[in-house]
Amino acid sequence: MLNWFGDSLDGTIARYRRAERPQYGFFIDHTVDGFAMAFVAVGFGLSPMAHLDVALFALICYYLVVISTLTTCLATGVFQVSFGGVGPTEVRLGIIACTASAAVLPIPHSVVMGGEITLYDVIIASFAVGLLVTVITHSAKTARTLAKIDPPRY
Repeated sequence: MLNWFGDSLDGTIARYRRAERPQYGFFIDHTVDGFAMAFVAVGFGLSPMAHLDVALFALICYYLVVISTLTTCLATGVFQVSFGGVGPTEVRLGIIACTASAAVLPIPHSVVMGGEITLYDVIIASFAVGLLVTVITHSAKTARTLAKIDPPRY
């Protein structure tokens, strides 16, 4: 929650002070976000909440979305961070809800095909698959758009 508060507040304070630094702020914001998400994913994976491989799969899918978002921005000038009505705020709320529920409730476990999984493994894996579908869909749409704008030259 502290990361979210700081992430949301830094730009507001800069605008209020009329001390915006758009390029530096953009760079620092997204760099710190990348580290923060790595810490969150590894934290989930090292906790009793979820398995490390599931958390790292979600982290990889998150980074694929970030890469797609940034390359799309460079190629088109459009910076889009929300897809299908889900953006950073909703993701953070989900992380907070999972963490809070795991702190106060027992972590549900099930045995599937001889291996033990938790409810949070299922939630995190579902989130990762959603990210993967999003990046594939968004990349295909952007590639089609760019192919029309920048056709091959023979």
